[in-house]
Amino acid sequence: MSESSALKRGKVGTVPTEYAVQIGTDWLLVRQPGAKTRKSVPKKDRASELLPKAGRALNKPGIARSKVFGESGNAGVYAYSACVDEPGKIVRESADGTKTVGTLVGGKLKALARSG
Repeated sequence: MSESSALKRGKVGTVPTEYAVQIGTDWLLVRQPGAKTRKSVPKKDRASELLPKAGRALNKPGIARSKVFGESGNAGVYAYSACVDEPGKIVRESADGTKTVGTLVGGKLKALARSG
């Protein structure tokens, strides 16, 4: 079994050649022995199949409420959109149709006080 040089954590070591492929003069690609192999992805879940579907869906304005909230209207699930009247504001809509206008602070919606 021949050996090939490789850098390992800043130290020079050796790797059996069945686990290594030399790329140019400066790079060595090493496969870990016993590493899990990637499972085959079904054709319907491949990017070549999903991207055209996503493109057709995104070409249409809006999205059905049932797709966002489910048929039963899940509590705790929200749909977010940009506020049409005030750029920079976010509208959060809950499953029951309640809309809250606010801004995102630390990844959470901070509701704005309503003047009225």
